This record gives sequence, structure tokens and C-alpha cells, in this order.
Amino acid sequence: MSQLSIEVKKIMDKDPITIDKNETLVQGLRLLEKGKISHLILLSGEKVEGIVSEKDVLAKLGTTRTWRTDLSRFHLSSFVRRPLITIDLSSKVSDAIGIMMKEEIGFLPVVENHKLVGVVSKQTLVSKLKFEPLEVSNIFTSNVKTIAPSTPVPDARRIINEQQFSSLPVVEGFKLVGVLTDTRLLQAITKLYKRAEWRVREQRFRRMIVADIFSRQRNTLHPSDGISLAAEILANKDVKSLVIVDERDFI
Repeated sequence: MSQLSIEVKKIMDKDPITIDKNETLVQGLRLLEKGKISHLILLSGEKVEGIVSEKDVLAKLGTTRTWRTDLSRFHLSSFVRRPLITIDLSSKVSDAIGIMMKEEIGFLPVVENHKLVGVVSKQTLVSKLKFEPLEVSNIFTSNVKTIAPSTPVPDARRIINEQQFSSLPVVEGFKLVGVLTDTRLLQAITKLYKRAEWRVREQRFRRMIVADIFSRQRNTLHPSDGISLAAEILANKDVKSLVIVDERDFI
């Protein structure tokens, strides 16, 4: 049987992290950090009402309109940006992949009779499926957007929001020195909300540069490495992307 014809119920995560749609953003952020996840499923009873991702929060927090509002005043339901898209329990893996590609999403709640029974994500797919013995050079993109340690954080935030990236390689002198993820960016913004008075939050944010917040942990591969190795690394919840470098650490 082809892997694409497997029913999603055989590979889905049967215990996804959920939260009541009326909960506060503060509680939602705690769950995101504790579970090392990038999406939260919002429920009303047992019914799925929506999804909030780190990118959804980044799109709203840290703007001129929201700097003056304390985190405790925000509710998760106000961060839902997309119409809810779900998949049925009996759907095939090929259906899930097709929806993710068409809608440009990486997370699908699995429902049965309108009730949540699991979730399928890109991480689920790379951790559960077996891959052909190909080199990553066959699938990687060479059109990579990079930033420098000196890049203003507001500019990095704009790129992540507009391009819907999960991470940006940080490059200095053509060499990879680290990565800025949407998770670290969101953490930096929420710290400003917690530690600074509303009068100075935006000013401090505009003075921040990528060097202040990026991670020097580098998740890299070489062009000759196998796709199966890439999948194994990406199955780790802490890894959002892999950067392909040569022997000189050039991207």
C-alpha cells in the first residue's frame, strides 16, 4: 500500500493540545511554550472553533495599535485569522498533503461528527512517513532569504509575517551564524509587554537588532545528506527548518 493512501487516523497525533476559545492570550502563550508547539486548537466544548498559531499572534502583537494594551487584556479568539479547515478521520494522507499545499498551512485538526479526535501536521508527516533514499540536494530551495545580526528586529518581523516563514538564517560575511525563529521573535515581543511600560515598548522594540535575540544553535545539513536524515531532525519539536551549507558554512 502506498503511504499516500494510508488513512490519517493511522498517523495522526491523538492527543493534541487544546484550549477553550475564551481563554486569555497569556494562558495560550504558556501552553505554546510548555508544549513546544506552534499552534493551538480552540474549542467550545468538544467542537473545534478555530486555530491560533505563533504567526497569528506575531501578526497582531508588536504593532502601533497593540503596544499600549497589556497582554492580560487579549483573548485568544481575537487572534484567529483564517477560516477553520479540518479533515475527516477516514481521509487519506494524500488528502492532508493536498490541503496543506493548497491552503499553505502546516496543521490540520482531524474531526469525526464535528468532534476533535486528533491532528495532522507537517511534523507528523515527516516523523511518521518513510522517505525515498534521495539526497536533500534534490528538494531544497536555493532562493533563501537571509538576515544579518545587525538587521533591525522590526524588519525581521515584517519579513516573517509577509513571507510566512518559520525561521530566517542569520548570516555574517556569507557564513551562517545562527537562526531567528518566529518562536524567539514572539518571546522577545512578549517580554517587552511584560517588562516595559506601554509608553516605551514600541521605542525599545524599534531599537532592537537581530543580534539581541537570535539563536546560535544551527540545524544544518550538507547537500549530499539524505532526506531521511532531514526528516529525522525535523521531527524534533525544537527544529523549524534546516539550512543547507557547504564545507565552508556558506548557504
